[in-house]
Amino acid sequence: EPKKGFANGNFIVEAKEDNPKSVKLVYGTTTKEINLSEECSQISNKFVCGIEADLSEYEGQNEVTYYFVVEDIAGSAVFSKRVLIEVDETSPVVNSFNYFVNGRKVNFVFDITEINFDELTYIDQSDSRPREKTFCSRLKNGRTCEKKINFGEGEHNLTFNIYDEAGNFAELNSLINCDHSICSLFIN
Repeated sequence: EPKKGFANGNFIVEAKEDNPKSVKLVYGTTTKEINLSEECSQISNKFVCGIEADLSEYEGQNEVTYYFVVEDIAGSAVFSKRVLIEVDETSPVVNSFNYFVNGRKVNFVFDITEINFDELTYIDQSDSRPREKTFCSRLKNGRTCEKKINFGEGEHNLTFNIYDEAGNFAELNSLINCDHSICSLFIN
């Protein structure tokens, strides 16, 4: 993995091999050896390895081809399929975060820079059962995400997560206190 789409530098390979000697990740013109004892684990009849690679030199080129090489103790090697993926190691940038309070309704406005925007979510950590909710899944005019949320009385500890399609993210936290008629907001 990744099998398609975007790469942010995190790669995973699964293989059926009882006696692996070495596993290598080849991307662009770079070969990176995987440390079997630290970056791999045995799961059922497979071994799974995860490795991080620095793709920053490919960021401007937008894509890179990668594959894995698995060699056993007898010297036999197998090559995974070559995969062409787009490169995005840059996290989304929150240029501005504004809010407007109208009683217990808060209108949040984010200005975001991210060419591969996926979604903005939020979690109210103060809920009895906190869960991630979609705030927006596309940017208006390529930069703006806006939504009104109505809050009940009490304290609301919000975590906003901005994701791109490669899995990079940015996080913003805020604390909202609401009494019976109005809310006040504090940015962490």
